[in-house]
This record gives sequence, structure tokens and C-alpha cells, in this order.
Amino acid sequence: MKSILLICSAFILLLSCKKEEQTYYSVYIENQSTVSVEIMPFKNGIINSDDRILLSPGSNFKFAEGFDRGINNGCGFDSKYLNGTDSIDVVFNSDKKTIHFMNNTSTSGNSFYTYNSERNLGNWQSYKMEVTDDSKFRRTIIYTYVFSDLDSNFAQ
Repeated sequence: MKSILLICSAFILLLSCKKEEQTYYSVYIENQSTVSVEIMPFKNGIINSDDRILLSPGSNFKFAEGFDRGINNGCGFDSKYLNGTDSIDVVFNSDKKTIHFMNNTSTSGNSFYTYNSERNLGNWQSYKMEVTDDSKFRRTIIYTYVFSDLDSNFAQ
């Protein structure tokens, strides 16, 4: 009798468990420009060679992947390339550079983006988002940042 009661209790517990909702994300950087793009995150004023990303024309790179608890409508992502980053140098064709700051630093020069810019690589709101509801408990978000010839022309 005790074993039947124990089995029934375990069965009721299993049925009463609510499946946890999760939002999975993948982040891509695409180079749709006609020149090479090199991305160099500065962390504490230095560039770690493992963090350098080189994109040839027409290529892409998986910048991040992970998940968040709960269903969300896109609230950013975590990337090893952005964690602890002060700024990101983006070099086009090995000679023209744009700086993407991780704050709203005021600086001189024309070829930079503050964090709030719509073109800042470190600001998740600068990415195109594609949201798919895979099930009641799972959502997938694909973030994509695209470099174009306009970015290369902006760089100095």
C-alpha cells in the first residue's frame, strides 16, 4: 500500500511540474561589403589575438550563442567578444578604421560610433532581429549585424 501511495505521489509531482520557458539566441555578423573587415575588441586597452575576427567579402561569423530563462522579445545577448570590452576597432581593407565605443564617450574625429548609435557593434539594438516561436515554451531569436560598403565609406 505504501509503494502505491509513493508511486501515485511521484506521478502527481511529475504532472504538476511546469516546463520552464526559454529564449535561445544566435548572433551573426555578415560582411556584405566588397572589402575585408577585421573586428578587434579592446579589453583593458589591449587586443587579445583570440578575439580578432576577420571577415572576407560575402562571409559571416557566429558572434554569440546562448539562452535566457523565460520568453523575451529580444533583450540582448552575451558574447565573449563583448564581455569586458572598452571599444571595438573595425578595420576595412586593412587601412580604414571605425571605432565602436562601449559607452557614450565624447571624442574628436569623424569615424566613430558611441554606444547609443544605431550602427554600434556592441549595442544589441543595432542588430536585425528574427524571432521564431518554436513551441509554447521555446523562442528562438537570430540577431544579425551587417557590414556594407556604406560602413567602409564611413571609415577613415
